Amino acid sequence: MGHPSGSVVHRRRLCLDRTNVVISDPNDATRSILVDGQRTKGFELGVTGSPTPAWTVIGGYAIQHGRVRQNLSATAKAGAMVAQVPEHAFSVWN
Repeated sequence: MGHPSGSVVHRRRLCLDRTNVVISDPNDATRSILVDGQRTKGFELGVTGSPTPAWTVIGGYAIQHGRVRQNLSATAKAGAMVAQVPEHAFSVWN
């Protein structure tokens, strides 16, 4: 079975370094602080296709790992996972 008419597959690796990121203060959860040194690495895969002339579907998958690059405090050490970065993400649009 071949690809549906007009289908496109793309893939990419990503590496995102971030500075001046707002995080919860590890010593006081009611406060936020600015920190440097987050890195997220990952991979994305996307497919766009038209199963029929009147219907286009777009789907995607991403895997990513966000890590702290330097010790920020006694509780936020280098190598710790970055909060609110999903490891796996799926999307489908039509």
